[in-house]
Amino acid sequence: MRSTFFAALIIASTTLVAAAPGYSYGGGGGSPAPKGKGGNAQSGYSGSVDGGSVYNEGYKIFNDAYANSAGDGGLTKSGTAKGGDAPGGGGSALSGNTGTAYGGDVSNKGAVIINGYKANTAGDGGVAISGDAIGGNAWKRGYSYNPPSSKPKGGNAQSGYSGSVDGGNAINEGGYFIYNDAFANSGGDGGLTKSGTAKGGNAPGGGGSALSGNTGTAYGGDVYNGANKIVNGYKSNSAGDGGVAISGDAIGGNAWKRGYSYNPPSSSKPKGGNAQSGYSGSVDGGNAINEGGYFIYNDKFANSGGDGGLTKSGTAKGGDAPGGGGSALSGNTGTAYGGDVYNGANKIVNGLGANKAGDGGVAISGDAIGGNAW
Repeated sequence: MRSTFFAALIIASTTLVAAAPGYSYGGGGGSPAPKGKGGNAQSGYSGSVDGGSVYNEGYKIFNDAYANSAGDGGLTKSGTAKGGDAPGGGGSALSGNTGTAYGGDVSNKGAVIINGYKANTAGDGGVAISGDAIGGNAWKRGYSYNPPSSKPKGGNAQSGYSGSVDGGNAINEGGYFIYNDAFANSGGDGGLTKSGTAKGGNAPGGGGSALSGNTGTAYGGDVYNGANKIVNGYKSNSAGDGGVAISGDAIGGNAWKRGYSYNPPSSSKPKGGNAQSGYSGSVDGGNAINEGGYFIYNDKFANSGGDGGLTKSGTAKGGDAPGGGGSALSGNTGTAYGGDVYNGANKIVNGLGANKAGDGGVAISGDAIGGNAW
């Protein structure tokens, strides 16, 4: 009984040594011991956190001061995924996508609509962030790979898609008449959507590839009025500004620089991991739209289109390796248009400073840096 126990203990100890740094995976006249691989990792999807909307439907609708505020979008974030490290090769990593974080809408639908001071405020977009993805490494030092061709590779990494975070819309649909008091009707601003960084694992047999996720949109919310007669008060109808959309950096893994001899020299030398950053979504400012069949009056400074936001794709960096550097491709960006102002009717009267279209935003594509060959 005791001899059986000690035999099992010796076998277990040998197994632990095989997984510890410093062990040589050699032949010794027999086949090389199997090299364990790092475990793969995948984080889950995070759900949507949209703000609630306000809807009013009736023949005559009267909204007093500060009436009708839609909810803002919340925060949705997926977790980090980290592949395991091991002498037989790093584990892959895939972080989850996120849901949306839209701001809520405000909608009034009736034959006659009267909106008081600062009535109808649509919700702002929230925040959507996908987790980082980090591929596992094959251990750097202390291992003799016999035969030399059995060199493990770093784990691949892919970060998830980050959802859209558009601002909500303020919508008035009146069959006959709409009156908007000062500062009535505000479209929600776009939020922040960002995909995680993707980092390929490092290994003597070649770096892992990296692909960062695309992002959703971060549009500013629109303001829309549609009726036969529309009267817009001082500074009414302000469309939302575009938000921020940033795709994560993508960094290909390296093949180890020192401590490994490639024998024979003719054996294939490992290559650096490829890297591709994701597409960053559009962040256009919202539009202010008035469609009146017969008459539109715009008071001073009424109708402002939203400004465009910031859209930026991540940097892509190929891994370094003796067999050739990894390739790099940075993602495209979306648009960052300023919002439009549109008035359509048989008769239109515009007051001082009415109808200001939004300014364009900023669109930046990330750097692409190919890996080095030593």
